[in-house]
Amino acid sequence: MDYDSKELVLEIARWGEERGANEIVIQEIFKVSHITDYFVIMHARNRILTAAITEYIRDEVEAKYHLPLPHIEGQQQADWLLMDYGAVVVHVFLEETRRLFDLEHLWLDAPLLPRPAS
Repeated sequence: MDYDSKELVLEIARWGEERGANEIVIQEIFKVSHITDYFVIMHARNRILTAAITEYIRDEVEAKYHLPLPHIEGQQQADWLLMDYGAVVVHVFLEETRRLFDLEHLWLDAPLLPRPAS
């Protein structure tokens, strides 16, 4: 099934929020690099929640878009889970791990995609 990566990224952000993710940002990586279209970056307060958020997003993407998750990293420690859908890369961090790696700053040139008001 074809999908619009912008629509997908907004849905992923919404699903993360539904499951308790904090400080969700969407970076438009395609405007500064060819590695992917978007990063979705969020964090949770503990490892159980990072894993639950990731699982929920994976299930929702598969159910709505019939898009299986081709690649995931970080499941063992669950302090930084990376879900790679090709055009969309989702980062679910523990808060302290997010602050340590500071992806938003690393990709500072990538503009943020505004999210619709809830």
